Amino acid sequence: MDSKLVQGMLLGTCLCLLLATAITLAHYGVYSEYVGLEPGAPVARGAEGRPVAEDVDLLKFAPPGTVGYLAVDVQAILASPLGQKLLEDPEAEVPDEVKQLGQVVLFFGAPTADEPPATCGLVKVTGKTAAEIAEKLAEVGTKTTVEGMDAYVMQEPFSAVLAVVDDSTVLGGSSEDELAKIIQVYQGGTPASSVSEMQQMGAAFAGDMVKGCVLITDEMKALPPEEEMPAWSLGAKGAGFGVSLRAGLELKGMLRLGSGDDASQAASDAQVKITEAKTWVQQFGQSPAGQGLDVQAAISLIDKVKVSADGADVNIAIELTEDDLGTLQEFAMSMVGMMMGGMMEAPGMAAPPGFGAP
Repeated sequence: MDSKLVQGMLLGTCLCLLLATAITLAHYGVYSEYVGLEPGAPVARGAEGRPVAEDVDLLKFAPPGTVGYLAVDVQAILASPLGQKLLEDPEAEVPDEVKQLGQVVLFFGAPTADEPPATCGLVKVTGKTAAEIAEKLAEVGTKTTVEGMDAYVMQEPFSAVLAVVDDSTVLGGSSEDELAKIIQVYQGGTPASSVSEMQQMGAAFAGDMVKGCVLITDEMKALPPEEEMPAWSLGAKGAGFGVSLRAGLELKGMLRLGSGDDASQAASDAQVKITEAKTWVQQFGQSPAGQGLDVQAAISLIDKVKVSADGADVNIAIELTEDDLGTLQEFAMSMVGMMMGGMMEAPGMAAPPGFGAP
């Protein structure tokens, strides 16, 4: 399996399609609020009194062929301490379109060697009737029909095909075929057979502001590898992650492998990479590009990466305070300066782990 191909396709397509429906709606004046709450249900309030979604089961809408999902609760992010600080910063200028977003969920299928994964998604909206939403979309999209419903092919700000289901629901897809799949499930059709497995794999991240998981299928494993893969990766079954901003930044990840021995080996390999990273930072701090960098503070950030094996799972956790984030920003700026100056492999210093020749 080509890990870089899979990672690139999933990450790029997920991020684009995840926001395609939501940003398009907000861009044209439709307020996005929450996913999965019944009309009239109590809604918690967050930043500037905006509603914050309860953590609900979004996976019941996953269409057949789904191998993963990505969900973002924008209102919870804005209600977090870092989100509040961002809103209060006059230089940040958070766009109203972002402030209006709520929960969005993206479902994606397996990529192939030639094509990115097919994607579709769901956004709950409020403040407009279905007719008003459709009117807005008709002004900027090309009208068509999908599953007997009016749908709109959008090009700006993202390419997507959208359909207004009712006063509170808009569905989107990367193509008319993908939109048709989620319409069918939303209207009572059979969801993906992978729903229970995704629920189990993503359970540890259910309350996080950004969360997702991907199941590694046999088709994905069959993709031609770009480089030699470690033996422990061959039996990989899937991965999940969660991001929280409730107190600083908390990142959690889990990789499910084929056995406990594989997980132990993967965790051991990760510890080796962490040690290599700390050695590289020490060398970087002594180079011209690293002058002024607090090397010990940077190394302390790397020490916050915790990797452990639990049965067949490899767990990764990183907890950063606001001070840690400041140090991370300083280190990142130094790295950017070095890359722009073509100094990734300065004389006497090897490239950082993950860059350059293995």
